Amino acid sequence: MVDTGFAIHIKPKNTDKGKALLKVCKMIGLEASDFLAIGDSVNDVGLLDVAELGVAVGNSNPRLKETADKVLEQKDGEGVEKALMEFLDYE
Repeated sequence: MVDTGFAIHIKPKNTDKGKALLKVCKMIGLEASDFLAIGDSVNDVGLLDVAELGVAVGNSNPRLKETADKVLEQKDGEGVEKALMEFLDYE
C-alpha cells in the first residue's frame, strides 16, 4: 500500500511504475532511456529512476524531488506543460 497524500494505492508488493515501464519497453522494443518521466508523488519514484530524464513538478513530494533529475518551480499541470515544452522541444 502506498499513501501518496492524495490517494491510497494498493498494489502487489514488488511492483512499481518503473518496473511497469521496463516491461512495456520490452514489449514494444524500446529502452527506458527513450522516455521522459514526469511525476509528483512517492509512487512515481521508480518511474523517475528508470527513465532517461525524471522531472518532478513544483508541488512534488520531497522524496520524489530527491530522485528527480530536474525539479521545476511550476506545479501540477503547469509543471507538466513546462517539462514538455522544455525537454521535448515543443512550442
